[in-house]
Amino acid sequence: MEENLRGAFKQLESFPTEEDYRNSKEMSYSIFKELYDNPEILLGEKEEKKEEWFVFGTLVDMLLTDSAVNIDNKVVINDFVPSDQFKAIADYILENDLNVLELSDAQIEEVYTNTGSKVNWGIPVKRQKILDSCTQYITLLRDNADKIIVSSILFEEATKVANVFLTHRWTRDLFMSEVEQKVNNIEILYQYKIKYKIRDIPFRSMLDVIVIDHGAKKIYPYDIKTGSDYPRTFLTTACYRYKYMYQAYLYKEGLTAFVEDSIAFKDYEVQDFRFVYVSRIKPTYPVILHINEYMHESFYQQGLYNNRYELPAAKDLLLCLTGTLKRIQEGETILEPYDLYKNHGEYTLELDITNMADGMFC
Repeated sequence: MEENLRGAFKQLESFPTEEDYRNSKEMSYSIFKELYDNPEILLGEKEEKKEEWFVFGTLVDMLLTDSAVNIDNKVVINDFVPSDQFKAIADYILENDLNVLELSDAQIEEVYTNTGSKVNWGIPVKRQKILDSCTQYITLLRDNADKIIVSSILFEEATKVANVFLTHRWTRDLFMSEVEQKVNNIEILYQYKIKYKIRDIPFRSMLDVIVIDHGAKKIYPYDIKTGSDYPRTFLTTACYRYKYMYQAYLYKEGLTAFVEDSIAFKDYEVQDFRFVYVSRIKPTYPVILHINEYMHESFYQQGLYNNRYELPAAKDLLLCLTGTLKRIQEGETILEPYDLYKNHGEYTLELDITNMADGMFC
């Protein structure tokens, strides 16, 4: 029976392509984690991340889960990048659909002013600087709008990190070949896209790795992470510093709901969520952050409040989301954080026992 289910889970995927997933309107983790302090994020499109760390993580994901042919079609290696000043100018020209070869004097001033470039050059010098520093870069970006553009150094670093995931004994089983998967009666799916509901609110998630053990009828979800924390630091603080606790909660809860809605896989049990991490500053071994059932429930029920973090429980964020969506439906366009809205702007300071001086209350 299990052998007959091979390939069936892939057919259940909610979105046929990543573009369909990106363009869908369901709630995502990246928005959910921000709405407690920034509810206005629900009013508009979230800006596409361009930071180097995000590009690096995306590149590592590609190296782990895409074929070499797909990577060639998605990535351009280029070592010409203008200075930060002229990169900002080039981005501004692209975002505002200006013609770099035909900028008027007024547009020249606009470009420099709106990118914070404070120079005393005259218009002719400013124009020539743009032509010299930005033309090639703008052409590259326009010709490869649907691709990731990275330097050869960044590509080599990403390849090194990806190889740690692929070859280390702690993680290589997540990337075993099709033949090995069949021998072990498992399936491994990458970038698996699902939609589901929590409290009648539509969500979407893309899971980096899911391992389906057909023999044991168990499904293991994983998320791949890279970053500039040391491995031990990632294990002890990442869930809170980067709000990964919400991702862990949503992805496991969402996958569980998704599986329960499937007749063929309703007897399969979703296992604990795990983050798999390789440090860019110490890319010698991976670490695996296991979110057990106790911590999963803690993320939902308790959140974290101490002298470093104020992270509401997932259940409180869901309440916040429901209330804020209702306000939007009623036509409100100015959105304060939900807890402040409910309490007319008042916040009660609570005692923080982690920051108490010894003997303070003796």
